[in-house]
Amino acid sequence: MGKDRGDALAAGTVILILSFLEEFLTYVDIPNREVIAEYMAIVMMVLLLILILMSIRRLRPEISRYPYPFVYLPAAILLFYPLIQGTEALTHLILMIIQGGSVLALLFLTVAHFSLFEKKWIAVITVLSFFGAYVLFWYAPMFMTIQQWMWQSLLSVGMIGASIAVPVILSETNLYKDPGNL
Repeated sequence: MGKDRGDALAAGTVILILSFLEEFLTYVDIPNREVIAEYMAIVMMVLLLILILMSIRRLRPEISRYPYPFVYLPAAILLFYPLIQGTEALTHLILMIIQGGSVLALLFLTVAHFSLFEKKWIAVITVLSFFGAYVLFWYAPMFMTIQQWMWQSLLSVGMIGASIAVPVILSETNLYKDPGNL
């Protein structure tokens, strides 16, 4: 992202740090480790939704953009999450909705800007990998035994594909221009 995208860079950096710390927590024995990891996951999901809303806002024509403060609406999840924290069913439902919404947003962005991709198969594999990881993680355990490597492999392929595909969408638009000029 350009130098004018400090908000998106900060959110991405926090997501990266939180994901590293969440993985690091599995090797450290501290009190309330599960609760800390759960809150880290929720904060990462909220920041991911904020990044998606920032990107969608900048991809829209100036006349049809929503006000910039609306990109921070997913932060309301952090306010209300403690109310449902102890209820596992509601917690899983919230996580399913957030993750499913992120996959759906990626699908819509990919379809809307499909003509920009030089190698269209990378965009298709990216969306299918994320969707497959989502289905394997949330729905497949109801019908069969799923190992962690199964959904994590698809997630890794999706992340690699997204690192190639998403910059194509963002660089071919006005995302690198000064937000004041948009």
